[in-house]
Amino acid sequence: MLAGFGLRLRYFSVCGLMAGSMTDPPALAFASSGTRTREPIPAYATVYPLTQLMRALAAQLIVLLFVR
Repeated sequence: MLAGFGLRLRYFSVCGLMAGSMTDPPALAFASSGTRTREPIPAYATVYPLTQLMRALAAQLIVLLFVR
């Protein structure tokens, strides 16, 4: 709701962002099949690398905090 009204993003862009944040390619395929445009794909591509980086950093941080 915040993305749609506050940030003025379109529905399929939000679907791509959510699929990228969950690193879920089947969700991207589902979002892409619902539209004739390729709108979810750039949104997915912008969020996916950041999510992967944050997952790797979070794993290292957890190890550093709990090993000591």
